[in-house]
Amino acid sequence: MKKTGGRDHTGRIRVRGIGGGHKRRYRMIDFQRLRYEDGAPQESFSEKVINVRYDPCRSADIALVAGGNRKRWIIATENMQPGDIIKNSSHIGRMAVSANEGDAYRLGALPVGTLICNLESHPGKGAQYIRAAGTCGVLLRKVNGTAIVQLPSKRHMQVLDTCVATVGRVSNVNHNKRVIGKAGRNRWLGKRPHTALWEAQVLEPRGAFPAMVNERHNGNLLVHLGPKLQAYPQELLRQRRGHDGQPEYLIRWSIVSLEERAVGGNGASCAETKPENISMWMSAEEVCATCPTLLSKRKLEGQWVKEEKAASPFTADVPLDEASLLEMKADVRSLVQRARRQMSKNGAPESFILNTIHILSAYASIGSLASAFKETGALDLLMKMLCHKEKQIRHSAGNMLRALASHDAGGAC
Repeated sequence: MKKTGGRDHTGRIRVRGIGGGHKRRYRMIDFQRLRYEDGAPQESFSEKVINVRYDPCRSADIALVAGGNRKRWIIATENMQPGDIIKNSSHIGRMAVSANEGDAYRLGALPVGTLICNLESHPGKGAQYIRAAGTCGVLLRKVNGTAIVQLPSKRHMQVLDTCVATVGRVSNVNHNKRVIGKAGRNRWLGKRPHTALWEAQVLEPRGAFPAMVNERHNGNLLVHLGPKLQAYPQELLRQRRGHDGQPEYLIRWSIVSLEERAVGGNGASCAETKPENISMWMSAEEVCATCPTLLSKRKLEGQWVKEEKAASPFTADVPLDEASLLEMKADVRSLVQRARRQMSKNGAPESFILNTIHILSAYASIGSLASAFKETGALDLLMKMLCHKEKQIRHSAGNMLRALASHDAGGAC
C-alpha cells in the first residue's frame, strides 16, 4: 500500500499523527459471501478453509477459502481452523436451520438468538456491520419479512430477512487486550508521537469558539458566540436514549444580538428579520446545568414518562399487535426454559448463557411482557445468575433485573 503520511493530494497534512510504519500489503476481502461463480447455479455451495492468518490492514484475522474454481479471502470467525468446511446458503425454509460457526445464511433462515457477524444492510450489498475483531450481534426477532439485530453497541437494527450474515463471532477476540509495550511498536504501526499543543493552536484559535459565562436569561445559561451575538436555550424539542442508555435531549437555542436584547426583541428590525435557531443534543447533566427550567417544565407537562416509553426500539420501530405479543411471550417462556437448562448443566459454555441473557434483557425492556416473566418464575433464575462465578453473567443478570424493576415486575416475578 502507498503511504500518505496523513497528507492529501495537495501535500498538506490533513490527519496528524500518521507517518512511517512497516510496509503492508492489502488483501482484497470478499465481503459478499453469496457470490456465485460465472455460470454456476444459484444454489447452496461449500468452501474449504485453507489458511487463517493475520491481516495488517484490519483488526480481525482473515481466512483463505477455496471452492469450485476460485480462491478468496473472507473475515475469519473465532474458532475457524484450516481444513474446516463452511457452507453458504440462500434458501429460507419453513424451519430454522442448525447452522455451524462460519456458515453464511440469510437472516430469515437462522433461529432467534443466533450470534452473527458480517451483517449486510441491504441484500447483495456485502457485509458492512459487525466486522471488527471480537464483535458479534444477536438475532433478536423476525417480524413481517424483517429481522431485528442487536449490534455490538447495544443498538437495535431492523433489516430485511434476506440479508446475509455469518454465524459466530469475529476472530481475534483478544485484540483489545494487546499490550503495546514500547513506543517503537507504535512507530511500526505507522503512529507518530504527538502532543496536545497543536490542538490548542490550530483547533481553538482566539475568539472562534463560544465561551460559557455565568450570565443567566430567565434561569437558563447565556452563551456568547461573538462580540455582538448571544445564544440561550429556548425550547426542549424531544428526548431519546443515548449510546450509554442515558437520556439525551434535543434543545433549540435562539441566537440574538445585543441590540435586540437591549430593546427586548420587540423592535421593527426584529419583526422584519427571521430569528435564527440552532438545535443541539445534550445530556441530562448538561441540561440540568444550562437550562434547568426547560427540564422542570417538561416534567410538569407529563411528557417525561411518555417519551421514556417511546424510547424502546420495539415500540418505536415495530408495532406490537396482539399476535406479535403472543409470539413474544412464547419466546420469553422458551428462553427462560433454555436458560434454566443451561444453568443446570455443569459443562455448559458461558457464551451460550450470556447469549440467552442478552435476548431476555431485550424482552425485559418491554413493559407488556412483564406478565410472561411473572408466569415463568424468572426471579429464581435471576438469583442463581447473580450468584454465578462468571462476572459477565452476574453483570448481565443485574441489567435484566433493573429492566424488569423499571416496569414494577421485578418484585412480582
